[in-house]
Amino acid sequence: MAKAIALHNDVYNLLIIENINNFTVSEIRDALMYKSEYFNDENETRRYIYRVICKLTKLKLLIKHANSAIKKIKYTKSEAFVTANFVIKPTEKTSNEQTQPINDVVPERNDDFINNILKEKQNHEAELAITLSEVEEFKALIQRFPSKNKLFRSFYLETRERSAQLLGKVNALNKVINTLKLAA
Repeated sequence: MAKAIALHNDVYNLLIIENINNFTVSEIRDALMYKSEYFNDENETRRYIYRVICKLTKLKLLIKHANSAIKKIKYTKSEAFVTANFVIKPTEKTSNEQTQPINDVVPERNDDFINNILKEKQNHEAELAITLSEVEEFKALIQRFPSKNKLFRSFYLETRERSAQLLGKVNALNKVINTLKLAA
């Protein structure tokens, strides 16, 4: 049996549950910061996720793709990634979160409800981070290749609209969460 590879809970959720693939270090860092309360410093998060990516690349679970034309390095999952055994690494923050149950905020019978709302919010935040990275990339493409503006413009507008929808969903779920906290 292959040795299990321990990942931080939030990194595990992004790579395994959300199944993020074909990403840059910046894209996964942004997604991690949106999804996680544990990662809130941009530089520290970048360093941490870069170490994780290097480890997974060294284990041949991620494949590094360098594009010198745009000076960006993308990482994709290898076939070995799919068959690898990943586990969630316990952290102090994870342990604290488990010892401070959500029922401090809402009555016990609402635990499933609030947990579902929090998971939905986290999913939308992660998707929003990725979508915002796409918006930035389309803006950069439009600036670098003005003659191909028509090609990129529709993608840019579509992605920008998607990011607005996701932001609306996150804001709505935040209102529900805040209302539940006030009602407690």
